[in-house]
Amino acid sequence: MSASGRRGNIRSCDVKAVAGILSPVTEPATLLYVEVIGPDADVESVLAAMHSEASVSVRWSLAGHALQMPAKHRAVNTRIKIDGWRGKVQHACAVSMAADLALVADEHALWLKLKDAVTTPVLDAWAEDLLPQAIEAGAVVKCESFGLPDGVAAWGLHPDATRKMDELTSAFVDANVWDLIVN
Repeated sequence: MSASGRRGNIRSCDVKAVAGILSPVTEPATLLYVEVIGPDADVESVLAAMHSEASVSVRWSLAGHALQMPAKHRAVNTRIKIDGWRGKVQHACAVSMAADLALVADEHALWLKLKDAVTTPVLDAWAEDLLPQAIEAGAVVKCESFGLPDGVAAWGLHPDATRKMDELTSAFVDANVWDLIVN
């Protein structure tokens, strides 16, 4: 992973990305989460880029692909001392502060996150019918990711998820109104 810019305090640098989540609904792809490790100087440059991207022209890339940081994110770092080595390894991560990221272990957890995007009332019992439709309609999209714990999947809410979910919910209720009234 590299970040490069036009100011003296941000330079071209390479660090190892050990975990990441990329939003599939933006172009260039938005880093919703990233963890990097590397020597102090390189990680410090990446942190400077994370904190000052709005005022500095920064180009992010991962494996040759252009990326962008989310508009609102939080970046933190830790220095790790390794016995027998003079220097320190630095670990940094940045996470999107937007509500468009869901880390879930199963479809039920995804449904709970998606329910928050709906302005109309929905029942948990509707998940079996509406969740596949929401995925097909692109209201929620599986993110490209690496380095996540086993069993955890990353999903991104489409910027227009609320409208899409409201339309799906309305169509579902219209198609099933008599069954919903009787049951």
